[in-house]
Amino acid sequence: MAELIYQEKIIFKDSKGKTILRILKFVLNWWRTLPCQIAYALSDKKQMVISDFGNYGNIVRTLVFAKHNRNLFYHRMGRSSIMYSWILPGEKSIKIPFSCTIGRHAHFVHNDSCHLNAKHIGDDFICYPHVIIGTKSLHHNEKPIIGNNVTIGSGAVVVGGIRIGNNVTIGANSFVCQDIPDGSKVIGNPIIFIGKN
Repeated sequence: MAELIYQEKIIFKDSKGKTILRILKFVLNWWRTLPCQIAYALSDKKQMVISDFGNYGNIVRTLVFAKHNRNLFYHRMGRSSIMYSWILPGEKSIKIPFSCTIGRHAHFVHNDSCHLNAKHIGDDFICYPHVIIGTKSLHHNEKPIIGNNVTIGSGAVVVGGIRIGNNVTIGANSFVCQDIPDGSKVIGNPIIFIGKN
């Protein structure tokens, strides 16, 4: 596989060559998605998975090419995914505990190094890289509750037993440890309210 990546970067500089190499990668890795496809076919959570990936074809393509979205797929499939996720591993730097419930239409943007340990995350959630959501300390294990249509920018930290309202945007590198009302835009450390969505 490392040789194929080298070939893509060095040898195939034209778009036709890259397309051929991408098809070859897909064919070589497709068989590794078979346990995921079987689990999906037998699952009662199809609607939740489709809400993230759009259709069955996108699920298979995403499992092959988008390593960070495999984590969301395995989270949707539940604890049973532990039995087959080792065949096609997800991004190791993204942690989504099974205790965290995530609503429909979650979207990770070029994601890595995220820990999403919320009590609940609502629908239409957008998460950028390096986001930390979790408890405030070892002695206080309350987790945030995040509403619908929330976007969290790169490097943001959201901690404690707080409530993030609906239609909220949290800017990059913000530190949030207090409740955020619906429709707010916040940024900074300490956070500053910069307007309404």
